[in-house]
Amino acid sequence: MKKSVKKIIRIVSLFLCSIVFVAGVIYHFDEKRKVLKFADYIERYADIYGLDEKIVKAVIKVESDFDENAVSKKGAAGLMQLTPSTFEYCEKLLSSSLEVGGKEKVVKRNIFDPNDNIAAGCAYLRYLYDKFGTELEVLCAYNAGEGTVKGWLRDKNYSADGKTLAEVPYKETYDFAKKVIFLTRVY
Repeated sequence: MKKSVKKIIRIVSLFLCSIVFVAGVIYHFDEKRKVLKFADYIERYADIYGLDEKIVKAVIKVESDFDENAVSKKGAAGLMQLTPSTFEYCEKLLSSSLEVGGKEKVVKRNIFDPNDNIAAGCAYLRYLYDKFGTELEVLCAYNAGEGTVKGWLRDKNYSADGKTLAEVPYKETYDFAKKVIFLTRVY
């Protein structure tokens, strides 16, 4: 090959590498900005419910990519993509009433409010950890439902001991759990 062709290839390669590097830096800072926007809520509720902040961040990233207005095809909403029925159940876990001047004041929570959504999502994760105990089963239950995971654990095709999953039969749930577990190492 001629020297001029090699030189052009080197220049083009260097230019492309520079573009990839700059895109990576921009992506990194954009991700950091997304996380920082909700960091106080994540820190507060992870602490209250005894969760690792990394798991909360990873669930939010996979579920909504930090979009507080996200709504799934199945009607799950907010940062942690809770269905309205799960959100309502979590309101009970959060003790949705406060005593003010000797009177009970009902606090109505909003599924799209980042504070309320992260509080409910963390309460739900804590509930699932208390019920299942291990990360894979918790994440599968978060995605596919508690009853579904209980069924898998009773099925010898998916669980040898009835406590841990040897296989996750739903690809979507397996992919969700795999992504969240990977991202806990990133955050």
